[in-house]
Amino acid sequence: MSRPLTPRELEVLHLVAVGYSNTRIGRRLHLTENTIKTYMRRILAALGARDRAHAVTQGFRHGLLRVARLDDADHLAAGVPVRALHPIDRDLRGSA
Repeated sequence: MSRPLTPRELEVLHLVAVGYSNTRIGRRLHLTENTIKTYMRRILAALGARDRAHAVTQGFRHGLLRVARLDDADHLAAGVPVRALHPIDRDLRGSA
């Protein structure tokens, strides 16, 4: 990883990981699709990823993403903001 991701980049990466399109991410975060595309380019560069799927793989590899527990999935389905569940706090990475 060439640099740490910003909190907003992490939020976008998490939404990509759960299958959101750029348009849907933009609607969810109240940002334009072009802004999301810019975030994606920055995420890809920071993670050294070729595409969205590779970015998600790299996110797991670097401890930025984790497999959601069933109760996390229930929260996501209920519309609880992803940032309330993710990313793994920097202090917790060592013990995860």
